[in-house]
Amino acid sequence: MEERRRLAPEEIAAIVNAGVMLLMPCIFLVVSWWLQPPSDAVPAGMSSIPWDVSRMLPALAGGVGACVPFAAIVAWRTHGHAKRYLTRRDRRWYGFVEAAGLGAVIPILVLGRAIVTKPLQAPPAVAVDAMIGLVIGSAFGLVLTVVAVSVLRWTRR
Repeated sequence: MEERRRLAPEEIAAIVNAGVMLLMPCIFLVVSWWLQPPSDAVPAGMSSIPWDVSRMLPALAGGVGACVPFAAIVAWRTHGHAKRYLTRRDRRWYGFVEAAGLGAVIPILVLGRAIVTKPLQAPPAVAVDAMIGLVIGSAFGLVLTVVAVSVLRWTRR
């Protein structure tokens, strides 16, 4: 019988971070469900929890589907950064900086058509959206970096 190969710590960190990225829509949906005020839109005789969950499933599927390319990028970049981290060549948090930069670039790409068609009106919207993207990207980058470093420390013991 063939012996199974153990995953390297950088591979484990990449898989865990991709999983965290795929769980983000679930976390956002649960938080939004928690924060929304109670609704009287539940049909008589039904519990509100299954009703809300059944209404959330299409949004959840779409959110997870939209996160798949980002999860692949996260896994690829985590693997590279973790390898460098483990060889002690570099301890800087480049992943955090990359996530913040990607968060700022995505709104600019989405607004590309508006930038080209209305160049005089677009700059304020682009600047605000890029700043919001920078903050969101920084938050994602911080979470993913802390998770990756924690996994690397835990797997090296």
